[in-house]
Amino acid sequence: MIASPSELIQHLATPDWKSLAIAVILPLIGGGLGSVAVANNINTWYRGINKPSWNPPDWLFGPVWTALYAMMGLASYLVWLEGGFEHQAVPLGVYGLQLLLNILWTPLFFGAHRLDLATADIIGG
Repeated sequence: MIASPSELIQHLATPDWKSLAIAVILPLIGGGLGSVAVANNINTWYRGINKPSWNPPDWLFGPVWTALYAMMGLASYLVWLEGGFEHQAVPLGVYGLQLLLNILWTPLFFGAHRLDLATADIIGG
C-alpha cells in the first residue's frame, strides 16, 4: 500500500514498465479507435450542429482527450499498485466500466448522431 507521497514517488521512480504501458495504452487505443471511426462526421455533421458560443475550438479536442485518456490509464496503474486485481477488483472494475462508457460515447454522438443515447451514456458513466 502506498501510504505517503514519498512512497508514491518511489513507485513512480521504479515502475513496472510493462503494467504501466498496458494501463496507459489501453485507454489511448480505445479513444483512438473511436475517433478514427467517426472522423468524417466531425468535419461534416458536427460542424453543422448548433453549439454554444463557449464551445472549445475543434483542434483542442484531440490533445485534451489524449491527455485525459493517458491520465486515466496512469490513475488505473496507481490503483493497481495497491494490490492488483486481487485487492482492487471493485475500483478497477468500476474504472473499466466507466472507460467503456466513455469510449462508447464517441460513436454514439458522432457516428450514430444519437444525442439521446450519448446523453444517457454520460449519465451512466
